[in-house]
This record gives sequence, structure tokens and C-alpha cells, in this order.
Amino acid sequence: MIGIPAEIARQASELRGGVDKARIADLPVGCVLAVPDQDEVPAGQLSAADRDIPILTRADLAERQLPDALRRILGGAGPSR
Repeated sequence: MIGIPAEIARQASELRGGVDKARIADLPVGCVLAVPDQDEVPAGQLSAADRDIPILTRADLAERQLPDALRRILGGAGPSR
């Protein structure tokens, strides 16, 4: 298993803590594929089923880009940070 940098683990924990579990069923997606080591969606490496899943690339996961990427996937106003 690959280790997760402490800062990313801390941020993930903070995000999980802010989730209203009662509203998860209302989300417009069931899952999102993150490819943090890829600059582009690796379409050639995806199965046909995975091509319909929203995908976050390295650029999407950058701190300043993440809110816009989440708005693109989830719609609406998205997170404030």
C-alpha cells in the first residue's frame, strides 16, 4: 500500500468531518476516479464502464483548482474552499 502524505490525510479527514451523511444519497455521482499522477485522463487505460465516471487529474487536485473541479462534477455552487 502506498503511504498518504500527512497533509493530504489531514485534509481528507477534515473533508470527511464536514460531510452531512444524510445528504450523500442526494449527490449526482456515485463515485469519482482520481488520477493524481496523471496530467490528462488516461482514456486508453480505462475500461468502457470507467469512461463514464467523472475523473480528477493532477491539475484538478491542485488546491486552487479543486473547488472548480468539484463544481464541475457535483454542479451547483460547490464548496467554499
